[in-house]
Amino acid sequence: PVPTTLKALKGHPLYVVERDLKRHEGIYPKDKTTIVGTIRGEYIYKRTAIASLRSADGWLRESRSLIPQSMPYKVSAPPPSRPLSRPSNFYGCLLYTSDAADEEDSVDLGGRRILQQKKNGQNMEEKCE
Repeated sequence: PVPTTLKALKGHPLYVVERDLKRHEGIYPKDKTTIVGTIRGEYIYKRTAIASLRSADGWLRESRSLIPQSMPYKVSAPPPSRPLSRPSNFYGCLLYTSDAADEEDSVDLGGRRILQQKKNGQNMEEKCE
C-alpha cells in the first residue's frame, strides 16, 4: 500500500515525492506509468523512476557525449560550498538524463573543459560536477 503521509514517504523503499530527491536526481519519465498517487497536491512516484542526472562534463567522463540540440532535464543551483566569485550569467549546472547522451566508441577525453577568465592577473574558474 502507498503511504498516506509525507513523513511515511521519507526514505520509503518503493515510493518517493519529488521534494525528497537529491540534487543530481530526477523523475524520468513523468507520466502515468510512474505516478502512483498524490498527497497534499504532490505526486507520489515509483522509486524505480529515479534517474541519475549528470552535467555535459559528467557524461563525457562516462565516455558519452550529448546529442546535439538536447534539452537539459533540470538546472541545479551551484552548491553552497562553491559560491560564484562574481555575478555572472551562469547560475547553475545544466543536468541531462541518459537519453540525452550518446554512447560512442571513442570520445576525446583530452582534458576537462573549464570556463576560465583572466581578470587582474587572476584566473576565475566556474565549473559544475
